[in-house]
Amino acid sequence: MHRITLTCVMIFWSGGALAQDHVDRLITAMHVPELVEIISKEGMQGAKDLDADMLGGAGGSVWLQQARQIYSPMRLKALISSHLSDHYIGTDVEAALMFLESDLGQWIIQLEVDARSAFMDPDVEAAARRIAEENPPLMYVSRYIEINDLVELNVQNALQSDLRFAQGLVAGGMEGLSEEDMLSDTWASEPAYRADIVSWLQAYVTLALSPMEDQDIETYLAFCKTDVGQRLNRAIFEAYGAAYEDISFALGQAAALFLTEDEI
Repeated sequence: MHRITLTCVMIFWSGGALAQDHVDRLITAMHVPELVEIISKEGMQGAKDLDADMLGGAGGSVWLQQARQIYSPMRLKALISSHLSDHYIGTDVEAALMFLESDLGQWIIQLEVDARSAFMDPDVEAAARRIAEENPPLMYVSRYIEINDLVELNVQNALQSDLRFAQGLVAGGMEGLSEEDMLSDTWASEPAYRADIVSWLQAYVTLALSPMEDQDIETYLAFCKTDVGQRLNRAIFEAYGAAYEDISFALGQAAALFLTEDEI
């Protein structure tokens, strides 16, 4: 499942093109190079699971090589950068960058990247989930998730990625999948995705923000609640969501080649 949980700070939609120097600063300030390395590693583990569960192990080294190309960190970074460059601009870009590039902004982003990296260890994630499930969520955890609409946006992106994977299967030559079937199958997964996302978010946010002092958390949440913060949060989901959709479609196309070979 693709989850997007970077900080709420980015830039807002206005329909124009973002200057490349602003894109470069945003990519650096948001630690995108670190994040795409993590996403790539997560993706490769998912590709191995898909080979075992869906392809019956038929993909082997050829499948993994295709997955490496799809999940290439350079490719992911380019997709995110291109989306920002093509779709976002605003008079408050500098204000957003002032927060992103501040000591507090950089500390928050690093905490979130570190937590995402830690969750690559299944034991760490399981322990964090267990602790979160056994204890009421901390107030700032609930507020952070609610302010940034993280449950709904992650559910939306998960479902859209699933749909794009199915569409990739069809584009790759799979037969018997109508648009109606794809939509029905995708929405059937919504309750399970929602439950898992809520559990994951509570564990992740607790781990990521726990080193922060109350005053810093309040400063961060106050920024996220502003119009600028809200627009930036949406921009993150659009940029990373577009990249995940591209990944999912490409994986579907690649998987279809192995599935249709089995039918021949």
